Amino acid sequence: MFSPTIGCTRIAELLNFSVKRFCSFKYMRVFAPTGEAVDGWSAAQKVKKSHPAAYELAVTANLREVLYAIKARAVLMVSSARGAGLSPAQVAAEAAAAAGDGSNMSSAALERVVTTATATYNEWMMDVQKPAATIKMGSNDPLYLSFLPALDPAMVAAWHQPKISIHVITNDRLSSLVRLVKSLQDSHFLGDEVELSFHVDVDADGELMDYLMGVDWPFGDKQIHHRIQRGGLISAVTESFHPSTPHDYAIFLEDDIEVSPAFYAWSKHLLLRYRYSSDAAHPITLNANTMPTTSLAGISLYTPRIEEVTAQRAHLDFNRAASGYNALLFQTPCSWGTVYFPEVWMHLHAALVNDKYKDIPGVLVNGWSGSWKKFLFSLMYHNDWYLLYPGYKQEQSFATNHMEAGVHIGKGSIKHLPEDYVVPLFKEGDASFWRRESLLLPKLEDLSKLSVKGQVVQAAKIPASTAYHRGDGGSRSRAIKPFLRNGEAKTRRNNAA
Repeated sequence: MFSPTIGCTRIAELLNFSVKRFCSFKYMRVFAPTGEAVDGWSAAQKVKKSHPAAYELAVTANLREVLYAIKARAVLMVSSARGAGLSPAQVAAEAAAAAGDGSNMSSAALERVVTTATATYNEWMMDVQKPAATIKMGSNDPLYLSFLPALDPAMVAAWHQPKISIHVITNDRLSSLVRLVKSLQDSHFLGDEVELSFHVDVDADGELMDYLMGVDWPFGDKQIHHRIQRGGLISAVTESFHPSTPHDYAIFLEDDIEVSPAFYAWSKHLLLRYRYSSDAAHPITLNANTMPTTSLAGISLYTPRIEEVTAQRAHLDFNRAASGYNALLFQTPCSWGTVYFPEVWMHLHAALVNDKYKDIPGVLVNGWSGSWKKFLFSLMYHNDWYLLYPGYKQEQSFATNHMEAGVHIGKGSIKHLPEDYVVPLFKEGDASFWRRESLLLPKLEDLSKLSVKGQVVQAAKIPASTAYHRGDGGSRSRAIKPFLRNGEAKTRRNNAA
C-alpha cells in the first residue's frame, strides 16, 4: 500500500490514471462468444468465470489502486473545492488512511469522501451510458484482452481505427510456409478483420500455389499475388503494401517466420498506447511528405540477441536495458515481424524509387546489397526514428525466425547460428506478458533508447515513487548500465572463423 509520503502530486497522477482506466473498462461493450451483447462489467464477470487467472491479472491486481484512487480523488477534490484548509501533508495522510477500510479516517474526511464519491459515481454512470467500441470476442480471446483495463477512453474510442494487414513473402519453402500459416491461424485477432496477403515469386511450383488456394482464413480477406517476372526480395517486400490512410499498418513475414498466438494482441495494445491514447498522436493525413508525429516508426514482434551492424556482432540483453518496462526503443529496423507505420513506409518507397541512401558512420550496413532494410536503416538514423522492441527475459517474443536457407542465409551457414537468432515464443495460454509493468507502459519519451549500434543513449525514466512497476516493492535504478549480455561485447564465432 502507498505511503503518505508519496505527496499530493503523485496521488493525483495515480488517481487520474486509475480512474480513466476504470472508466474505460466500465463502459467497454463486448460481444461474448454466444453473440450476446453485454456491457464491460458483465464481460469482466464472464472472464472471471472462464479465465480466472486472466481476471486476477487484469482486474484484481489493479483493484486496490483503483479504490485508493477513488478515495484519494474524493479527498483532494473536496479539500480543494470547499477550502478545507488542509496542508498537502494532511491531505496525503487522509488519502493514505482512506486506502484502508476507512476506520482510521476522521469523520470530516469520511464525509468529504462520501460526498465526492457520490458525485463521482454519478459521473461514471453517465459515462456508462455513452456509446463505446464493440469487440467481437472469440471463445479463447479473454486472456488476450487482459490489457483492456489499461486503455484510456481515447484508446477505447479508437479501437477500430487501426487496420493491420499481414503480408507473407514466399517462394519455394512449402513446409516453412505451412508452419507460418498454422501459427497465424492459431492466433487471436480479438474480433478484428485482418487481411492476409501472400506474395509469391515466379519460381513457386504448383504444389505451393495449390496449398495457398486452400488456406482457410476466417479473420478477413485473403489475397494471393503471384509474380510473372522475377522480382527478388526487395520488390517482394516493399511492393507488397502501399498505405492509403493514416490508419493502415502492415506486418511483413517471410515464410520461415513463426508467430506467437499473442502477436496481434501485443501489436494492438502498443498501437493504441502509442498512436491513439490521450497523450499520443498519429498523422491525420497521409501523403508523400507526411512525417511521423513522434520518433516511433513501428513495433517489432521479435527481440534480437545480437546486433548486426558492427564486426563485433555483440550479444544483447534487452530485458536489462528495458529497466522493467518490457519494451524499449532501438534504432534498427526488423524484417522478422514488425508493424510498420504508413508514413514511414511511404518514405521508404520514395528512398528506393529515387535510390537515395545516406551513409551511416561506422556500420556494416553501408556495404550491404540486395537489402530493403539498408534504406530503412538510413532513414531511421538520419531522422532519429526508432522501433519499439519487446524486452522480456530470454528474448521471449511474439515472432521468431527459424533461420532456414534462403536469399540471405546459406545452407549450414556459420554466420547465422540458430542459437543467435531463434528465440522462444509466448505460447497459447501464456499471459505473462500482461504483467503490470506491461499494462502500465509509460510515455514514449520515458522508454529506454538504444542507438543503431546498440548503445544506451537514454535510460528508462522511472520515478522513484513508482515502485509498483517492478512488482516486488522495490524501485529500479535509473543509472545507465551496459546492456550487452555479461557486460561486454563478444566476438561472434563466424568472425573468428
